[in-house]
Amino acid sequence: MAAKADFPAVYELFREFALFQKTPEKLYITLDQLIADEHQFQCLVADVEGRIVGFASFFFAYYSWTGRGVYLDDLYVKEDSRKYGIGKQLLNGIIDLAKTDGCKTVRWLVSRWSGTDRDVRPDLRIILQNFYLRSHIKL
Repeated sequence: MAAKADFPAVYELFREFALFQKTPEKLYITLDQLIADEHQFQCLVADVEGRIVGFASFFFAYYSWTGRGVYLDDLYVKEDSRKYGIGKQLLNGIIDLAKTDGCKTVRWLVSRWSGTDRDVRPDLRIILQNFYLRSHIKL
């Protein structure tokens, strides 16, 4: 789990991820806000030789049809650290947390252009659900 001391490095990964997604203008959170929200923020980090190279932010949820679950909000690995299985390790960490907590599901969204969701863990038999439209209300 990310410690408060990791937040500056994690925040820099947020910025890098927003650029990777080609949507830097959608990164509204600041480092100060992240620190202020430390009790709500949950994140696994990938550390390679003292350098944080990836993160998986998540939260526990309760779904009306399936019960307890984890929502994987974002998973990102720095470009120079890809192809070493770090994304798989982060996803496995989220799955382990979910199982330990008695969750029935792990959910996430993947950008259609990414196409990497099925390559991460083919043994999981990931169910693609193309019938949802992503919606949100900005407050």
